Amino acid sequence: MSSVEEDENRKKLVELIKKKNFWTWLVLGISIIVGVVIRTRNLRLLKDSVTGDYITLALDPDVFLRYAEYIVEHGKIMAVDYLRYFPLGKVPDEYSFLSYFIAYLYKLLHFFGPTVTIAQTSVLYPVIVFPLMILFYFLLVRKLFGDLTALFSSILLVTIPTFVFRTIAGYGDREPLAMMFMFAAFYFYIHGFKSEKIKVRLTCGLIGGVSTGLMALVWGGVKFVLFPIAGAALLEFLFGRFKRKELEAYAAWLVPVLFILAFVTGRYGGVRGVLTSLSTSLAVFVLIVAVIDLFILKKSLREKIEKKLPANVLIILSVFVIGLLILIGLYGSLGYKEFKQLKANLTHPIGTNRFVITVAENQQPYFTDWKGQFGLEFFYLFFFGSVLLFYNSINFMRTRHKMGLTGFYGIFLALFIFSRYSRSSNVLNGETPTAIALYLGSLAVFAIGIVLLYLYSYYKKETSNFNLLKSENILILVWFIFMIVAARGAIRLLFVLTPVAVILGSYFISSMISYSLKLKDRIYKITACGIILLFLFSPVVEKGLVLSFLGNSYNQATYSGSGYDRQWQEGMAWVRDNTPKDAVFAHWWDYGYWVQTGGDRATILDGGNAIIYWDHLMGRYVLTGQNELEALEFLKAHNATHLLIVADEIGKYTAFSSIGSDKDYDRYSWVTTFVVDPVNGVQEARNETTYVYAGTYVLDENVLVNDVLLPAGGAAIVGFLVPVSKDNIIKQPTAVLIYNNQRLDLPLKCLFFKDREYVFDNGFGGCLRLIPTIDDNVFNRNLPIDAAALYVSERGKKALWTNLYLFNKKSDYFKIVYDDSGKMPLALFRGRLIGPMKIWGIGYPNDLQIKPEYTEKKRMPDWFYKVYG
Repeated sequence: MSSVEEDENRKKLVELIKKKNFWTWLVLGISIIVGVVIRTRNLRLLKDSVTGDYITLALDPDVFLRYAEYIVEHGKIMAVDYLRYFPLGKVPDEYSFLSYFIAYLYKLLHFFGPTVTIAQTSVLYPVIVFPLMILFYFLLVRKLFGDLTALFSSILLVTIPTFVFRTIAGYGDREPLAMMFMFAAFYFYIHGFKSEKIKVRLTCGLIGGVSTGLMALVWGGVKFVLFPIAGAALLEFLFGRFKRKELEAYAAWLVPVLFILAFVTGRYGGVRGVLTSLSTSLAVFVLIVAVIDLFILKKSLREKIEKKLPANVLIILSVFVIGLLILIGLYGSLGYKEFKQLKANLTHPIGTNRFVITVAENQQPYFTDWKGQFGLEFFYLFFFGSVLLFYNSINFMRTRHKMGLTGFYGIFLALFIFSRYSRSSNVLNGETPTAIALYLGSLAVFAIGIVLLYLYSYYKKETSNFNLLKSENILILVWFIFMIVAARGAIRLLFVLTPVAVILGSYFISSMISYSLKLKDRIYKITACGIILLFLFSPVVEKGLVLSFLGNSYNQATYSGSGYDRQWQEGMAWVRDNTPKDAVFAHWWDYGYWVQTGGDRATILDGGNAIIYWDHLMGRYVLTGQNELEALEFLKAHNATHLLIVADEIGKYTAFSSIGSDKDYDRYSWVTTFVVDPVNGVQEARNETTYVYAGTYVLDENVLVNDVLLPAGGAAIVGFLVPVSKDNIIKQPTAVLIYNNQRLDLPLKCLFFKDREYVFDNGFGGCLRLIPTIDDNVFNRNLPIDAAALYVSERGKKALWTNLYLFNKKSDYFKIVYDDSGKMPLALFRGRLIGPMKIWGIGYPNDLQIKPEYTEKKRMPDWFYKVYG
């Protein structure tokens, strides 16, 4: 190469580096690489110690892995999966798209790397789609607010801890692929919506619609796209900004969505389900009002209407009333009941039935949870970012009106969020009449205020000002408010709130930088920009926001191991090698996918919870069964051959006893841990030593003692006194109760220690099950008895699972065939309960009658519908 050519190439490189786009894409690329590195930090933890292959991070990814394996082996997914909900099986419709995606991704990777396995593909798939996800996110934000905001948004989304777990290696579930389609859907829709070229509008709208439809095939969270787009479009229509070109883009987006939801998959109820679903019906509603306005309402009639009332308002009201009348004709009267249901959907978006509230990730978060997940700095960043965006969106107003309306929005947002401040608050806990009034009232007042503002502007003939509103601002604000409602409903939805929160936080940062650069004084300008950059990237003691996120996410990813741990790996290896291929396992629903995928055996329940009635029956007649006969009747109906119980049932007892109870919670109970205090827990006497076990057990049912009624939920056991003689003979323990600030010491009837049950004459019901502690505390190892205990109430002691698992009851029909107590004893390990996996082979009496109703899906008592919906 000549020197002239070298100089020419050097000049081209310098020119390239000087371009803003070069640095933008470079930083974005580095950010994505950092994100991939973070999300693969846990790969070393995702290995099966028995098979040596990769294992998934959570429960649900296992079902997609198993289906992908089946597709690779047979060319298509099975018509009915008989490993699930035995003996009926399950049509895997809603699981098919992601399973096919993983299967064909495996074929692609296997072509280039023959050693790649399907399990490895399932583990790596979130990381593989992650760069595309961030790319679409960057393009979306750049289309909305420009390069700077897009770059900050991408950096924050890559590093923020609330977005890491569900996009990390091993999390082969719906969310990674669904979020990629979500960002693509928003990007192509807004690109088409803003375009002046009809080809671009139709093409981008169509691609956005297909992306939305593909998201629907992956995940039911498609409503997180449908609601914001439809809601923003409705506001555009109300403000008179929804004209022909906007309708073209909107229709091009909506048609493929409706087609896919109605005809490609059956999970949304077909045509009827699409038309009656709130999310899709709102989208169709907007299309109808826009079509009426543009193609049906004559210009002369519009002019007549406009003299008295905004035509757009009249169209919306008319279509709404007609639709309401049609629904009344189809489904009967609509009134207080429906209003009450709407209120319930807003206050508890996920629901309040027993099943929903027992699932940890469905618990409604408080603001204190938001603060713990996001951090206070980031919360205020996106809170004020939304306020600033709202303020900038109404720049066309007079300053006084603009300030007032922005203040009104800020107050609404604060009341909306802080009305569910904390569990300990007597007022702002989200459940009191005041909290609910603030929550729903602020939303209603704000919505009414927007309508009144529009009407005021109409009669003042100032509606033309609304043409100055930016479509992107409307979409982001509607998206944000909808996600605030959703995230208030379940703690797991903070993940879906994160992307729009990051956009608003980044908007605030880039706006502050823009304001700083406009300062005339050079020192002020440099100082202001420096403070902002330090806030983001300071490496000193108080790390900047990005570095703090980066450190927390890095640590989180580093230690994110699989719940399918060594105990489960060895247990399922035993199942594969020592049980018949047609074996059927009974257990609580959480472990279904692990038994199906790891053990390759059929189960009655699993994490899909497609038949909640069976969850109720399993909880009622098996786990909390009052005798073996009622358990065997249910198990025989499902041809169950094995019963599996693990230590997690101790913590889950509250959940399955609640779900297994009748309408009056007849079997609802729990198990509480008590521990000997190493400082004050030993009381020496002349002939004996008394060990004091401290803890708290709130009574699960009313107890009558010496003509005193100790009410459930009102009285509590706060400790146990266990005397041991000098020759190590255990004497009758004492339960210490508190009721109305009065102490009651009552003899305890039962104590269980080292596989022996000590039963004493008379005394308080229930049983104290002593267990060892395993930690670095020498005191606990030197006790003549175990230093921790589990208290099982009288009600709990009647349950089948406690008798089999905690008290090692011998049975003619449940024979222990697997027990890893030698490796994993029931104990308190560094403050955490651990215990064995136990599997019983099930035998049945010859004269046992099978109850076919136990395998029906919907044969439930009337009260069941009221409790579970």
